[in-house]
Amino acid sequence: MRQNQHLITESFMEQWADDTGEVGVVCLHHRGSVLVSPGGLHHVRNLSSPEQENRWSGPERQAKDVLDDFKEALGPNSDQLDAAEACLSDPDRLAALIDFIALHHARSVVVPLQQGMDPNATGGSTESEAAIRERSEAVRDHYGRAGIEVTVYEEDTPVVLGAIPVFDAHDWGERPAGTARFMMPLTPRALICGTPDWPTGKVKVVPGSADQDTLLTFQIAGMPGLFSPSYLICEPSALERTAEAALRLSEGSEVHWHALRDRIDMCGGSAPGTPLVDWRLRADWLQRTKLHARNQGLLGITTSPVRQRLLDSMAEDARKIQGDLDDLGVPMCDCHERRRDREVSALWKATMPQAVCQEMREQRNAQRSRPGEDGVTGPS
Repeated sequence: MRQNQHLITESFMEQWADDTGEVGVVCLHHRGSVLVSPGGLHHVRNLSSPEQENRWSGPERQAKDVLDDFKEALGPNSDQLDAAEACLSDPDRLAALIDFIALHHARSVVVPLQQGMDPNATGGSTESEAAIRERSEAVRDHYGRAGIEVTVYEEDTPVVLGAIPVFDAHDWGERPAGTARFMMPLTPRALICGTPDWPTGKVKVVPGSADQDTLLTFQIAGMPGLFSPSYLICEPSALERTAEAALRLSEGSEVHWHALRDRIDMCGGSAPGTPLVDWRLRADWLQRTKLHARNQGLLGITTSPVRQRLLDSMAEDARKIQGDLDDLGVPMCDCHERRRDREVSALWKATMPQAVCQEMREQRNAQRSRPGEDGVTGPS
């Protein structure tokens, strides 16, 4: 039986784990946060053959050693920048790191996503391997010719890991990273960038300062025009403040509206736990949903001030509908139905892990079963 295979290397994700081995997960679909083992995240079936998996394991092990050396050189307070810079300036270490970055650009959720959208794709490991090989070959030398800048942030500005671990400048239309050829979270404190106007092999490790919203914006956007991630990984110690910021920034986003539309569809009263809804409330939802679709179409063709007003309107409408749904006690998701739907099952499993959904449901049920301010105990 084929085992789950990780799109993002499990040992890499484990950098964000605490002593219990769990990472913090902010779920933009379920609109909450939980602790989950990284083993249940970012994996699919039939990604590759066992032979290919073994070939990938070599670069993964080498990169882990490089990251361990980098963090040791950086020191417990993340302030030994010269030592960390000397560590990564070693050509062999740098080459191993570039191989790892190129692999994670290639072996991302984009591959199963594009296969799921292609009516001619079979979804087998042969197709996946060919797509990953092509994506990797397209960027490996390109990334290797760039200089490298690693920005190390202070503890109160945690670096978050998303479903698109590598921001490739081509995918983003050269916008998000300025002059960067690529960007990738390297550790919970560091972000690595390829700088094309630096000499090949030049490495700089520098201190950085940024507000958390700026770092989160890229992660929440994912790949513009194709994919917005359903969840983000952070350190458990940073989970509360990361969740507050990420859920605020993603209000009115496509992933938020996707979840809202699913919950609205459950309001027919035909399934257990799904309420019948007054027609006036349904009419209000319909009007707001149509307005959202209109605004979404206008975002790419408006000026910045108008664009911000549209985004604010979309967020306000999303908050209103979510509040209505929560007040009615509508289930938080319809994930189990999507996992059973043969047309979308594989894609949904790749983008929304069952481990996250299960933890979110258990947490929500526990909250509802506790007495509220009025002393009334909700249903479990």
